[in-house]
Amino acid sequence: MATSSSSATATGGKPTAKQLALSSRDGNIEDVKHYLALGISPNEITEFGGTCLHQAAQYGQCEVIAILIQAGANIDATTTGLQTPLHIAADKNQEHAIELLLQHNATIESKTKDGRTALHCAAAAGSAAAAKVLLSKGAQINALDNENRTPLILAAKYGHVECIKTLLKFKPNTKLADKHHHTAIDAARECEKKTVQSTIEDLIIDYEIDNGL
Repeated sequence: MATSSSSATATGGKPTAKQLALSSRDGNIEDVKHYLALGISPNEITEFGGTCLHQAAQYGQCEVIAILIQAGANIDATTTGLQTPLHIAADKNQEHAIELLLQHNATIESKTKDGRTALHCAAAAGSAAAAKVLLSKGAQINALDNENRTPLILAAKYGHVECIKTLLKFKPNTKLADKHHHTAIDAARECEKKTVQSTIEDLIIDYEIDNGL
């Protein structure tokens, strides 16, 4: 059972950023408002590695996200790995959280330490709905990470068929190669999910034929 704001402070204990983060994660609206009113900063980095906004984004708590932003939360706050709330939401396929963050001007092309954009994160995780939202809002389909991998290469590498179908609708350059000279079709052939290798290969080959590549 979630701890209520009244019981959390009834013993006189000083409220902490961790409590705000947990309430943000769980969508406890009244507790979030209570801790903010007590002066807890929405931008403090917690033991979870990010801010309370990262927690809300991870679990798709859109009402909490709106409250935190109104309270001054840094929408592009980063973890030690330079992940913003948008990266986290993309990884967890929280499409509505992504829409809300972008409405409040989250940086869509912000990069992690690995050079990954939110679209890279969505592609690597197989978050097709997240990828669709990001692309519809202008995410760069051919963005390169530190290994020169595109989102399509990552989706092919990890065998995410539905995500690949989504990416292909936005006209990626399938001929781009990473630092190991692997294109998306090469990644498909080395896919970790052996059962979908041929499916992914066929999708990419058909796309290249249809687009004269």
